[in-house]
Amino acid sequence: MDWLLTNRLSDFNNEWNTKLRTVPLFSQLLPLLDQPNINIPQADMLIAKYLFIANNIPSIDLYNNIIDDLFKASPRELPYVFRAIGVLLRQTEITNENKCKLIENSMNVLDEIDHRMPVYWPCLTTFCQAISSSVTDINVSNLLTEWFTQMLEKCGHISGIMNVILESIIPIWLHEHRIQSSHLPIIVECIIFGQIHQKDKKQQWQAEQIVEQDESFRLLLSNTHIIPEYRYDRNIRVLIQLFVLHIWPSLLNVQQNDIVMQIIAKHRHLALKERRPRFCTNSLEHRIMFRSLQCLLCLTSVIKNSSLLKTIYDYIVETLIKENEPSLRLLSEWIIVRLISEDRKTRLNDLYEYLHHAHQQRTGTVCAWLSIASHIPNLLLNQIEQIEYINKIFEYISPLIIHSNFHIRTFACTTMIKLLEYIERHHLENEIPYEAYRYFKRNDEKSELGRYIMKLQSLFLYQFDPIRDFSLETIFYTLPKLSLIADDEYLWPERFIEISQQLHFTFPISVYNVSTILQSCQAGIWRLTASGKTDIGGIQDEEGSSTIQHKANPYPIVEALDDTELRGSIKRSQLIVVASLIDKQANLGGLCRTGEIFGIKELVIDSIRILEDQQFLNLSMTAHKWLRIKQVQERELKDYLIDMQVQGYTIIAVEQTVNSQSLYEFEFPEKTLLLLGNEREGIRADLLSLVNATVEIPQAGVIRSLNVHIMSIYNEFKSMFIVVGFHGYVFLISGLIINFLQLCSCIIWPFNKELYRKVNCYLALGIWSQFTFIAQWWSKSNCVLYIKPEDLEKVRKEHAIVIMNHKYDIDWLAGWIICQRLGIIKGSKIVGKQSLKLVPIVGWCWIFTESIFLRRVWESDRETLVKDLRKVLANYPKNYFFNLLLFCEGTRFTEKKRLTSMKIAQEKGLPELKHHILPRTKGFTLLLQGAENRIAAIYDLTIGFKENGAKPTLLSILKGRSCQAEIFVKRIPVSEIPQDTEGCNNWVHELYQEKDKIYDYFVNHGTFEGNGLPRIEIQRNYYDLLIELAWILIIGVPSLIYFFKLLWISSLLIQLIFVALICIATIGVRAMIAVTETKRGSDYGETHKEE
Repeated sequence: MDWLLTNRLSDFNNEWNTKLRTVPLFSQLLPLLDQPNINIPQADMLIAKYLFIANNIPSIDLYNNIIDDLFKASPRELPYVFRAIGVLLRQTEITNENKCKLIENSMNVLDEIDHRMPVYWPCLTTFCQAISSSVTDINVSNLLTEWFTQMLEKCGHISGIMNVILESIIPIWLHEHRIQSSHLPIIVECIIFGQIHQKDKKQQWQAEQIVEQDESFRLLLSNTHIIPEYRYDRNIRVLIQLFVLHIWPSLLNVQQNDIVMQIIAKHRHLALKERRPRFCTNSLEHRIMFRSLQCLLCLTSVIKNSSLLKTIYDYIVETLIKENEPSLRLLSEWIIVRLISEDRKTRLNDLYEYLHHAHQQRTGTVCAWLSIASHIPNLLLNQIEQIEYINKIFEYISPLIIHSNFHIRTFACTTMIKLLEYIERHHLENEIPYEAYRYFKRNDEKSELGRYIMKLQSLFLYQFDPIRDFSLETIFYTLPKLSLIADDEYLWPERFIEISQQLHFTFPISVYNVSTILQSCQAGIWRLTASGKTDIGGIQDEEGSSTIQHKANPYPIVEALDDTELRGSIKRSQLIVVASLIDKQANLGGLCRTGEIFGIKELVIDSIRILEDQQFLNLSMTAHKWLRIKQVQERELKDYLIDMQVQGYTIIAVEQTVNSQSLYEFEFPEKTLLLLGNEREGIRADLLSLVNATVEIPQAGVIRSLNVHIMSIYNEFKSMFIVVGFHGYVFLISGLIINFLQLCSCIIWPFNKELYRKVNCYLALGIWSQFTFIAQWWSKSNCVLYIKPEDLEKVRKEHAIVIMNHKYDIDWLAGWIICQRLGIIKGSKIVGKQSLKLVPIVGWCWIFTESIFLRRVWESDRETLVKDLRKVLANYPKNYFFNLLLFCEGTRFTEKKRLTSMKIAQEKGLPELKHHILPRTKGFTLLLQGAENRIAAIYDLTIGFKENGAKPTLLSILKGRSCQAEIFVKRIPVSEIPQDTEGCNNWVHELYQEKDKIYDYFVNHGTFEGNGLPRIEIQRNYYDLLIELAWILIIGVPSLIYFFKLLWISSLLIQLIFVALICIATIGVRAMIAVTETKRGSDYGETHKEE
């Protein structure tokens, strides 16, 4: 007994297995370990006990006390308990109920251990090994599925968890040759697994990769069994992809179908989702869609079920019609090419049909089918089929060579040349009218078409062969790399080899690519702009109905003042500073001033309109007059950098990367172009791939970020929790005070309705002004009007109904900013849903100011609209005017709602809207009729937020992030609107069709400028600033003084109560912000409802 307790940790396992297993005496020692011993610590007794159990020594009443020991054990002792539980779970005599109870209690104990403790990982490993024998047990599958899902959620911020789990359970699945259907969603989640990590984590992983490349370090890592952290997330995808390919033939048909449908569902969910304005290859949405298509592509090699292949084919064709992002479109094309080979006759007819109706298709879709057409000859089995196909496809491609869209012409010519080269390689000139088409290969290289064809031929798209290059290396490494996807998305072929050898996986896809052609190819030069256009090599892809070629305008330039005498004394360098990614006026003003002092050749910015901004002018100190300034917008930046490289410039990026050199040690060439990054996001990965070198400014501090200008320190301060909480506290207290005063003012109503309305107009101003202060002064957001000057004069002098598109979270706030600047915000009212009146402070204020609330039940709303409007119009104070805001769409815009409403539009024979939901006309018609000609005009507002600002949400505004809005305003006299119900309904639909065109112009041009109305910028006034300062002095400052006194003299309880008030205020404001979020919008319009 003494030997066991003193030597077990060092050589128990060895001694037990070689000498002691057969000694009967040891089976009698186990009960002794449950008895207390004053000479031996309880922890040592517990470990010894479970070493026995883990080595299959029988125990009396083992189950009755193992759960008690589980909760008594410390984290150091838990691995031994988990090993014993694993032994117990494998015993046949244990009941299913006890098995579930053991697993559930073990999960609870494991969840209580902090993952940052060193003992967490041994505990997790032994627990996974313990439950591994139960993963194929149907009685516990639901319990394990729930735990797997929880662990997947943890993987968002803890790397390595799923690695440990999969390494334990996949060998069991392989051994059993089966999987529980309840576990299939976990497999699908692992297929698309992976997060976008912060910059510090990426730098850590890059350092690990560099260390691992050194042979001596690699040997050390293998001997010490240390796994570099960067491998964790990627290992999951490698492991699960190989596992699925290996086990696919063993799965039931229903399980195969479930996996495919779940992957499609993941892709469809994001494809139908309204994408952010800057949807790019580094976004998580893009990566999940890309991973889904990668898996479907691999599965085409193992799926034998023709109906399942048809399901994949139909869905990919559907996505190809809508998808604009090039890397996703390329994978879709690849899948279609592979599936065409499964049913050539039917699917080749689909190809011919799409090319025949090219004029009805989107530009990107036509180019995708042209690309597919270029790969088909490699699929055909014999020369007769090849000749027949080429003769036929030439008939469909030939008309596209003279298509009005330049992009389609370029792709058609390139596809034609590629097919002609195929004819020459296979000596088919005599079988095909080769002579009639070969002149296409003689394009003038100096012509615009010739240059773009050459550029397209230089890309990997032209050299890529979907049959020859079908390998795991191409799918998971080469293709993402050539598609300019971030390098943390690449899966190296060596990892596939390593894992397949460890687990003896077999699969029908080769790991390495048989050809090395793609290794020397140029990456794709493309981008996805906010308007949904795809540019490849500078060719503009005009989607939608437009098929007219657009010539690229030269970059606008503002030259320096022409002072010959002064200019002669200035020595300018060849340095060009590119600041197109910077969007803060203060930073640009400082850069302009600094650049002029140091004599740079040129400053490149995103928009020369910044030269009209007062904040920029204050900081530049007239430097902009003496410095050449060029406008290169962010979406044009990649082409601009390529052009400057051709002109001999060396592109240097100021960014922190693994290969960055010190600014002080780097020798700058004479012709240098310095690329500066965005204040928050730095330089995009696709731009970094073009630079010749990166430099960084050495820093002595801990923080690894030095902003372009010190102004960003203030911006960070504004987004701090305590600052947001202070604003929320002031708003909450002041709002409740105003609501109380409004309640008291109700006494006036029976005696003098006009006085009541005047009082409440000014009381409401105390609340609404806090919103406009946050927008205009705190976040520096701005709003510009496009309106006729004569209409602007009338806004202040008449009652009006305001119709606005409801596409953004804060479109209403942009309208309030304009109302505040015009001095009419105190008369702002809304027509809104009933639930809005329950929103504290804001909703209550709307009640007192007589806004109209609807239940969205037509029978009751019909009476409410007319009754409430007439009530507002009766006895309204003279020289006081109101504006009634109405969203005819009835809910905030989402793509899902739009598609649903367009089904209704088709049923009613109405044109499709691209950017709006089908308007609800009855409410507006009744509102107009109830006005009885006492409302003079309708103001139609179409609002758009520019890309160079922050995301237009109330939380962004509250954190001090600037948004830039433009509003296109049309005044429509009520006398011009039909008064009858049918005529008014038709008028509303026509109005929204026109609004759709106006907003489409904004999407394509990034501005309303040039669309027929003059640009008018109304300057801020100081009323909302003074009101906010007054509230801060009345509420904020005394509260802060009282708070600091409390910290000094009061008890801990009182201090906690005051802190709780601040937290409640913050939570309250966040809850009110949630009301404005698009995702919290009602489901009104998502179901098929008759008006």
